[in-house]
Amino acid sequence: MADGYDAVSLYNYSFGTVTGGQSFSLVSEAGQWIWSQAAKNSPLPFIAVAMDGWDPRPWNEGNVWFSRSPQDVATLVDAAINWANANTVLRVEPPPTPPLVIMEAWNEFGEGSHLLPTVGEATTYGDAVAAILGTH
Repeated sequence: MADGYDAVSLYNYSFGTVTGGQSFSLVSEAGQWIWSQAAKNSPLPFIAVAMDGWDPRPWNEGNVWFSRSPQDVATLVDAAINWANANTVLRVEPPPTPPLVIMEAWNEFGEGSHLLPTVGEATTYGDAVAAILGTH
Protein backbone atom coordinates (compact mmCIF):
# COMPACT_ATOMS: atom_id res chain seq x y z
CA MET A 1 0.00 0.00 0.00
CA ALA A 2 2.83 2.42 0.82
CA ASP A 3 4.18 1.93 -2.71
CA GLY A 4 0.84 2.90 -4.23
CA TYR A 5 -0.33 -0.51 -5.42
CA ASP A 6 -4.06 -1.03 -5.55
CA ALA A 7 -3.99 -4.83 -6.07
CA VAL A 8 -1.55 -7.74 -6.10
CA SER A 9 -1.16 -11.03 -7.94
CA LEU A 10 1.58 -13.40 -9.04
CA TYR A 11 2.58 -15.01 -12.29
CA ASN A 12 2.99 -18.66 -11.34
CA TYR A 13 3.63 -20.95 -8.39
CA SER A 14 6.87 -22.32 -6.98
CA PHE A 15 7.18 -26.04 -6.33
CA GLY A 16 10.37 -26.09 -4.27
CA THR A 17 12.21 -29.38 -4.32
CA VAL A 18 9.62 -31.45 -6.20
CA THR A 19 11.19 -33.21 -9.20
CA GLY A 20 10.04 -35.38 -12.07
CA GLY A 21 6.57 -35.91 -13.46
CA GLN A 22 3.79 -34.87 -11.10
CA SER A 23 0.01 -34.87 -11.06
CA PHE A 24 -1.75 -31.63 -11.97
CA SER A 25 -3.47 -31.88 -8.59
CA LEU A 26 -0.25 -30.48 -7.09
CA VAL A 27 -0.65 -27.37 -9.25
CA SER A 28 -4.28 -27.05 -8.18
CA GLU A 29 -3.47 -27.51 -4.49
CA ALA A 30 -0.64 -24.96 -4.66
CA GLY A 31 -2.88 -22.38 -6.29
CA GLN A 32 -5.67 -22.87 -3.81
CA TRP A 33 -3.21 -22.65 -0.89
CA ILE A 34 -1.84 -19.36 -2.25
CA TRP A 35 -5.37 -17.99 -2.62
CA SER A 36 -6.22 -19.04 0.94
CA GLN A 37 -3.15 -17.24 2.25
CA ALA A 38 -4.15 -14.12 0.34
CA ALA A 39 -7.62 -14.32 1.88
CA LYS A 40 -6.04 -14.42 5.35
CA ASN A 41 -3.23 -11.93 4.89
CA SER A 42 -3.56 -9.56 1.94
CA PRO A 43 -4.35 -5.95 2.82
CA LEU A 44 -4.94 -5.32 -0.91
CA PRO A 45 -7.26 -6.85 -3.48
CA PHE A 46 -5.78 -10.08 -4.80
CA ILE A 47 -6.21 -11.44 -8.32
CA ALA A 48 -6.14 -15.25 -8.35
CA VAL A 49 -3.95 -16.92 -10.96
CA ALA A 50 -4.81 -20.33 -12.39
CA MET A 51 -1.75 -21.99 -13.92
CA ASP A 52 -2.62 -24.20 -16.85
CA GLY A 53 0.53 -26.31 -16.75
CA TRP A 54 4.28 -26.36 -16.35
CA ASP A 55 6.78 -28.39 -18.34
CA PRO A 56 10.10 -26.64 -19.06
CA ARG A 57 11.71 -29.73 -20.60
CA PRO A 58 11.54 -28.32 -24.16
CA TRP A 59 13.94 -25.57 -23.01
CA ASN A 60 16.02 -27.90 -20.79
CA GLU A 61 15.39 -25.50 -17.91
CA GLY A 62 13.69 -27.53 -15.23
CA ASN A 63 13.27 -30.85 -13.57
CA VAL A 64 9.57 -30.87 -12.65
CA TRP A 65 6.59 -31.12 -14.98
CA PHE A 66 2.90 -31.80 -14.55
CA SER A 67 0.55 -34.14 -16.35
CA ARG A 68 -2.59 -32.25 -17.22
CA SER A 69 -5.88 -32.68 -19.00
CA PRO A 70 -8.33 -30.13 -20.38
CA GLN A 71 -10.67 -30.92 -17.47
CA ASP A 72 -7.85 -30.37 -14.93
CA VAL A 73 -7.21 -26.90 -16.30
CA ALA A 74 -10.89 -25.99 -16.55
CA THR A 75 -11.50 -27.17 -12.99
CA LEU A 76 -8.69 -24.95 -11.67
CA VAL A 77 -10.06 -21.94 -13.57
CA ASP A 78 -13.48 -22.72 -12.08
CA ALA A 79 -11.91 -22.88 -8.60
CA ALA A 80 -10.25 -19.48 -9.13
CA ILE A 81 -13.57 -17.92 -10.15
CA ASN A 82 -15.34 -19.51 -7.20
CA TRP A 83 -12.60 -18.29 -4.85
CA ALA A 84 -12.94 -14.74 -6.18
CA ASN A 85 -16.73 -14.89 -5.78
CA ALA A 86 -16.35 -16.15 -2.20
CA ASN A 87 -13.81 -13.44 -1.30
CA THR A 88 -15.55 -10.34 -2.58
CA VAL A 89 -13.60 -8.03 -0.24
CA LEU A 90 -10.42 -8.99 -2.14
CA ARG A 91 -11.86 -8.46 -5.62
CA VAL A 92 -10.63 -5.54 -7.70
CA GLU A 93 -14.10 -5.14 -9.21
CA PRO A 94 -17.30 -5.00 -7.20
CA PRO A 95 -20.04 -7.59 -7.66
CA PRO A 96 -22.14 -8.13 -9.73
CA THR A 97 -19.32 -7.57 -12.23
CA PRO A 98 -17.78 -10.96 -13.05
CA PRO A 99 -14.58 -11.53 -11.07
CA LEU A 100 -11.17 -10.93 -12.58
CA VAL A 101 -8.89 -13.97 -12.56
CA ILE A 102 -5.74 -14.63 -14.56
CA MET A 103 -4.95 -17.76 -16.53
CA GLU A 104 -1.24 -18.40 -16.88
CA ALA A 105 -0.68 -18.74 -19.86
CA TRP A 106 -2.25 -18.78 -23.30
CA ASN A 107 0.82 -19.57 -25.39
CA GLU A 108 3.81 -20.74 -23.30
CA PHE A 109 4.58 -23.83 -25.37
CA GLY A 110 8.18 -23.88 -24.14
CA GLU A 111 6.95 -24.11 -20.56
CA GLY A 112 4.07 -26.52 -21.14
CA SER A 113 1.61 -23.87 -20.09
CA HIS A 114 -0.69 -23.21 -23.01
CA LEU A 115 -4.29 -23.25 -24.15
CA LEU A 116 -3.74 -22.57 -27.83
CA PRO A 117 -4.80 -25.35 -30.18
CA THR A 118 -2.16 -27.86 -31.20
CA VAL A 119 -2.09 -30.63 -33.77
CA GLY A 120 -2.19 -33.29 -31.05
CA GLU A 121 -4.70 -31.66 -28.68
CA ALA A 122 -6.78 -29.64 -31.14
CA THR A 123 -9.00 -27.16 -29.27
CA THR A 124 -9.66 -29.37 -26.24
CA TYR A 125 -8.15 -26.99 -23.66
CA GLY A 126 -9.94 -23.92 -24.96
CA ASP A 127 -13.18 -25.88 -25.27
CA ALA A 128 -12.97 -27.08 -21.66
CA VAL A 129 -12.30 -23.59 -20.33
CA ALA A 130 -15.08 -22.15 -22.49
CA ALA A 131 -17.50 -24.71 -21.05
CA ILE A 132 -16.58 -23.68 -17.49
CA LEU A 133 -16.88 -19.99 -18.32
CA GLY A 134 -20.33 -20.68 -19.73
CA THR A 135 -21.47 -21.80 -16.27
CA HIS A 136 -20.60 -18.48 -14.60
